[in-house]
Parts: sequence; structure tokens; C-alpha cells
Amino acid sequence: MRKLLSVAVMTAFPLMAQAHADRVFHTTATVHACVDPRVTRVLADPATLRQHGPDWVRGMLRTGRCFEASPSEAWDEISGSETMVLLRRDPPKIGMPPLYFMREQISFGPQKDEQPDSPQSAGPVLPPGWEKPNLPPADEAGGSDILGQVAALRGMRLDGLFGLAALVTLYVVWRIARRLNRRRRAWRLIVSEIDQQAGTLQVRRLQLTAPDRYGTVNLSKWQREIEYFCKTRLLTILAGDRLGDQWQPLSMRAVRHIEMVSALVPPVAGLATGPPGDPAVFDPAMDPLLYEHHCALLLRRAGWDARTTPASGDQGADVIAMRAGRKIVVQCKLHSQPVGNRAVQEAFAAGRHQRAHAALVVSNAGFTQSARQLAHTTGVLLLHHRELATFRMPQPVL
Repeated sequence: MRKLLSVAVMTAFPLMAQAHADRVFHTTATVHACVDPRVTRVLADPATLRQHGPDWVRGMLRTGRCFEASPSEAWDEISGSETMVLLRRDPPKIGMPPLYFMREQISFGPQKDEQPDSPQSAGPVLPPGWEKPNLPPADEAGGSDILGQVAALRGMRLDGLFGLAALVTLYVVWRIARRLNRRRRAWRLIVSEIDQQAGTLQVRRLQLTAPDRYGTVNLSKWQREIEYFCKTRLLTILAGDRLGDQWQPLSMRAVRHIEMVSALVPPVAGLATGPPGDPAVFDPAMDPLLYEHHCALLLRRAGWDARTTPASGDQGADVIAMRAGRKIVVQCKLHSQPVGNRAVQEAFAAGRHQRAHAALVVSNAGFTQSARQLAHTTGVLLLHHRELATFRMPQPVL
């Protein structure tokens, strides 16, 4: 029996090896790939590189944890989108984690100086126009060749235990390949959704992990936010693609990916560290008036002509900013607890009084559910102060 099983496994092994070889990637040239996908995107843009010097490039390489990848190295796919793909080196290299590549930086299949085993050219990693969660139906991918082998074996005139052992072995291999394929599809959906929600996750982490008045960081609210995100987004998406059974084995891995993505807080428009009392440096214990200057400075870094109002306020406006003929008013709330309805009402009234195009409530903390509902009704924008560094004027809401 052992000999018969060995023969069957040897029959199936070339099929598995061929499937593995067909998924090998190589870079089209020597490039830099990074752990941080945003740095990979920046380094792949020649126009951006021409605007900065070598010191800036070296700093980006360190910030994004970038590694040099050459065409001689082979890579396996972990996940991907239309423009980027996450690959791991094959064989793995000590100290080199999975890295993000631009699609145009890699080629699919054997190296240019190698001859492929089959004249059939390999297709793309994902079909054109792939968008989450509509992945191509691939429940049977990876197992069709094995099923064909099963059909061929059935047509052969095999007698006794040899034919039975071969069929059983191939069936087991097909089941394993199918299960692994479903897990890969589920993980691609999870990673795609987390990456698309990265900005929101980063802001929520900042809001829910802000130190209290004693400097203590309570992570319980952030943990509840992760559970809520997994239940309402990730599980829903998997269930919609009939992959809900894959959540349990992937849940811890998904939480680790959420933690990694949410911790990648974008730099605040070049603001540097400084001594206490410097408005360029946020401090949870800073004076509320200094916090208003901090918010105004962030807006100026984003291209706005921003000024703070007198200490008594200007009908509820702490900061008034202009850009390209558009005016905004800002209520600045330095709190240790979620901001409530009153701030939204004051910002809305200030926007009407100033005839502004938009009214904002900015805080280092989050916002209550009732405040979010009122903001939705009145059109007031609710932001974390870090979002001011890249704030652009939306469509008029007042």
C-alpha cells in the first residue's frame, strides 16, 4: 500500500510543482520595494524623485523600510490590487519581510533569460478591472488540472488497489488545494478592505488612544473599534462571497494587519518637534488657545490663509481660513472625552454668521453618536486635527 501511495503522489507532484512555478514573479529591473506601500508609490514616480535630493531619497528608504530587489530574485504573491502587489521572496531571506511593488515593476512567470516549461504564456495575477469584493470565481482554481488527472485515471484500465489508491490520493490533494485557494481568496478580500479603510482606521486609533489628563493610555476603546470593524466590514464582505467559514483561521492575522496599517500615521506636513509651548508640536496637555494656533498652523501648511480669532471667539469660530476664494470656520476642541452636540451647533452658527462655505469641528478626541448625527444633518465636518495638514475644500455644504 505504501508503494502504491508513493506512485500516486509522484503522479500528482508535477502538477503541483507546475502550478507553483506559474505564480513566480520577477522584477523588470533593479528596484526598491518597501513595507510601506505609500513609499513604494513615491519612489516609483520619476517626477517626484527629480524634485528631491539624495538625502530625501535615503530618508524615504529608511522610513518605508525599503529593500533592493533584482530581476534574478523570485517572488510569490500574497495579495494585490490593480496598481500594487504584496510579494514575499522565494526562497525567503532572513530580515526581509513581504514588500509592496508597483504592477509595472514586476513581470509574471519565468525570468527573461529562462525558457518556460510550456509555450502557453502566464496570465495576469488578477483579471483586469478587479475590484473588491468581486474577485473572480475561483473556487475550483488550482484543482481543475488534478480533476482532469482523475478523469484520465478513470479511463485507464487499472486494476485493484493501485487505481483506488491513486484516486484517493488525488482526491485528497484536490481537497487541500481547494481549501488553500479559498483561504487565499478570503485573505485578499480582508487585506483589500483594510487598506482601503487605512485613513479612517488611523484617525480612529489617534482618537481612541489619546492619553487622558493623567497621561494614561486606555486601549479598550480601540480594541472595541477593531471588533466593530471586523464584524461590520470584514465578516460581511467574506459572507457576501461565501467565504465566512474562512474568518476564524484568519481573524488573528487580520487584527495584526489592522494594527500595522493603523499605526502608519502620516507625517503632519513637515511639522518638527520643538520645546513645550511651541504650537507646531501637539501636546495633549497644551493650553486650548495654543491648540487653536496649532490647528491654524496645520491649515497654513496645507495652503490656507488661516488666522485665529480673539480669545473670546468670533461667534463660535476659533479659526477662520481662506483659500481660492473659499472661506471655512473651525471650532477647535482639545478634549479627553468625545465631543458632543454643542460644538456642532456653535460651528454651524459661526459658519452662517461668517457666510462661510464650510464649518468644521476639529478635535484630538472622537465625537459622540448624537454629534455625528447632527453634523450629518447640518453639513458640519468632523475632523481629527491631523487631517487639517491635507485638508482640501469639499463641495459647499452651507
